[in-house]
Amino acid sequence: MNSLFHTRLLGIGALCLTVATTASAQTFPIKPVRAVLPYSAGSGPDTVMRNVGERLGREWGHQVLVDNKPGANSWLALGEVKRAAPTAIPCLSSMPRR
Repeated sequence: MNSLFHTRLLGIGALCLTVATTASAQTFPIKPVRAVLPYSAGSGPDTVMRNVGERLGREWGHQVLVDNKPGANSWLALGEVKRAAPTAIPCLSSMPRR
């Protein structure tokens, strides 16, 4: 994997989690953030998202949960975000095709 791949992945993960910050009138987050990844555990995107989530969790004072839902060309992860319970803020992190 090249550095462009990692740069894009980090940018998408950070964008996914910071967009909600600007859209919220209250102090963000008011509950845990759940980042759903369409990649298997231990993969490159999973490692990057866990590092980003750990740092954001320390800064926000709330937990950032990373949930892996690989398969079905990312449709499983998308469905998981769509049906998310209101106990955490859902966020889908994905990579564009090259």
